[in-house]
Amino acid sequence: MTKILITGAQGLLGSNFIPEASKKFLIVGTYFENSNVTKYKNVIYHKMDIRNKNAVDKSVGKYKPDIIIHAASIGNVDICEKNKKDAYQTNVLGTKYLALSAKKIKAKFIFLSTNAVFDGENAPYHEKSTPNPINYYGKTKYRGEKIVSDNLSEQIILRLNTMYGWHKKGERENPMTWILERLKNREKTFVVNDIFNNHLYVKSAVESLLKVLYNWKSGEIYHIAGADCVSRYDFFLTVADVLGYKQDTLHPVDSSFFDKIAPRPKNTCFKLSKMRSELKLKPLSIRDGVFDMKREMGKFDEKIN
Repeated sequence: MTKILITGAQGLLGSNFIPEASKKFLIVGTYFENSNVTKYKNVIYHKMDIRNKNAVDKSVGKYKPDIIIHAASIGNVDICEKNKKDAYQTNVLGTKYLALSAKKIKAKFIFLSTNAVFDGENAPYHEKSTPNPINYYGKTKYRGEKIVSDNLSEQIILRLNTMYGWHKKGERENPMTWILERLKNREKTFVVNDIFNNHLYVKSAVESLLKVLYNWKSGEIYHIAGADCVSRYDFFLTVADVLGYKQDTLHPVDSSFFDKIAPRPKNTCFKLSKMRSELKLKPLSIRDGVFDMKREMGKFDEKIN
């Protein structure tokens, strides 16, 4: 069986990818801090600090994966802006060490990037649009893209738009799980109505990643996102509607309402023609994604509490 090493195994994408991928692949899932792992057949978990070059070389050399999927990063935009050294070490140097280790053993490499590589001025963005990140998080991810494309021939870059879905205990909240708790508790919530994304359901991200693995085309970039280009406010209105919560606790505001550290691009929606035509995938609407989550509602307390 083909062996895949995936970093960020306990993140939102990694924890949803592993149970599906382990049906077809041998998986080495690496993590940094959270050892709350779920055991599956064909899966090994391994603690690894991607900021440590020797640790990366040793781990990659030990397991000798056929493919490395790099999903780990510091993804909080404001934390990256406040702690640039940490963000650089993790998002840039960590990517460099993994790419160079992959090169040594001739492993294929998939780098998971972000819509934050764009400035938000010329949406929708297609794969040949020129990146121009306006915050430090976006700059580190774009730097990571360049490291991967400059050093590896057997590589693919997936830019994933803002993800949502169920997460496990100890994992970072995402927009969906954050707002659900506030809706359940009837908490007054101010939500931006002037920043737009194609919010991406994590199961769609997993499906796209598997499609790329099965239909490998070196050097490609793919934009992966949901069907609807909407504001965070409209996203939350849909969540409330589908799950049967009152919408009167949600209050639209523009982004200037909040004190924020890092600048946010206004519109980073993706053009998804390549996702449709080459991967043969239909982008999922927010309503359909939230309906799918609703079907798993009984598992919610088990997953995040």
